[in-house]
Amino acid sequence: MSKNLKIKYNIPPSKFLVLILALSLIVSIPYGAIRFFYHADSQTDISRSLTEDKERQSKLETQKNILIAKIALENTDLGFTSTLDNYKTNKSPYSKWQVSWQTNFGYLNFELNTEDSPINTENFIRLNYRNSYKNSIIHRIVKQDNTKVIQGGDFDKLDGTGGQSAYYISEQLDNLIPDENWKSKPDINLDTGETKGGVVPNPEYYKNFNNQTGEIEYPKGILLMAKKKYPDSASSQFFITLDKTILPAQYTVIGKVNLVSMTTIDKIKSEVNIGEGGKSVSDGFPNKEIKILDSEVQKV
Repeated sequence: MSKNLKIKYNIPPSKFLVLILALSLIVSIPYGAIRFFYHADSQTDISRSLTEDKERQSKLETQKNILIAKIALENTDLGFTSTLDNYKTNKSPYSKWQVSWQTNFGYLNFELNTEDSPINTENFIRLNYRNSYKNSIIHRIVKQDNTKVIQGGDFDKLDGTGGQSAYYISEQLDNLIPDENWKSKPDINLDTGETKGGVVPNPEYYKNFNNQTGEIEYPKGILLMAKKKYPDSASSQFFITLDKTILPAQYTVIGKVNLVSMTTIDKIKSEVNIGEGGKSVSDGFPNKEIKILDSEVQKV
């Protein structure tokens, strides 16, 4: 015969309360500890972040003061009047300059005129005065039916992704150079790069301007500042026409190669082509290194 067994647990109320309190302590102590340490870590992160911000700001101020002093010394030596605060609008006294580059293909001598593009030309002169272009390379050559140019001036990354103006402080304060290719600016389609309208400042540099297409046919040996895909964004990159070249009229001309140096232009054009891994068979890295070995600035 089977029996149904019933077991009763009789826990006194006092012991039951003790058990509840013990369970509460087991749960609450780790939770409290987690909250304490999490709060401590948060405070540490905030403190660390504030310290890093102060150090970053202090570094920027130091770099800025060094650059201000450098520009002041250059103004004394070169006769310029621009400062870090006013360089985008200031026009230093008119002057003519020659910049001479010794390259592994021969000399390139540029005639510069601060009257036509004073801000861009002054930026270029300051960079050469500092020897910024020395030991840099030409990172791009284009040989298309209507466009034949070499491009360089990326002296920090050497691949076309870098470049710094004479007023550069940091990536946050890159201080780009404004456009000066027009007395009155044209309409620019930022999607297509097409430029229309406007009045050119120097007919010699802007021959054959087509106000329907917004393009200009430049002669051989013209020196222009390269830029990003939006206005007022030049830094240190430049390009030089190897032959008659048609381009959108949105680049600032800062000078031209003199007649003696045209032999160097012709040598580069005939001996250098597009290397492997280029954007296309007519646009890419040169298959032979073109290097700026030395530079010299002279007022004429």
